[in-house]
Amino acid sequence: DSLAQTVDDNGSDSDITLTLPPIYGGTSPWDTGALVNTDDDEWLTLALAGYANSIDKEGILQADKVVHRLLDVRAWADSNSTIEAAPGLAEIGKTISLNPLQTLHKEIRDTVELVRHRTIQDPSGSKSFSFRL
Repeated sequence: DSLAQTVDDNGSDSDITLTLPPIYGGTSPWDTGALVNTDDDEWLTLALAGYANSIDKEGILQADKVVHRLLDVRAWADSNSTIEAAPGLAEIGKTISLNPLQTLHKEIRDTVELVRHRTIQDPSGSKSFSFRL
């Protein structure tokens, strides 16, 4: 998915290709009819309430996914193609603070993994899984 900018600042034609910001996952900003069903932010309530130590393994995976996505958005905002084609959006993306997110990501990255299990009821292992530290 990409956006195409056909007129540059001087009014002449150009072919700047701008990718969509990585906040949309598999959808796009124009897919307004799609319902987004995610629990990726459940861990945030615990962390903000001062209960970060009680976040379970699934919450750590959720936090890792959200923090990684925010870092991706910041990298998208810092890219030259985004700055050239959408300087206003790039400025908004650049307000994402890198240092705390990078520190958090280093701490939680790869600490929990999802492991699939094969069972008699699920010989392919496509529906059976557990969390491993």
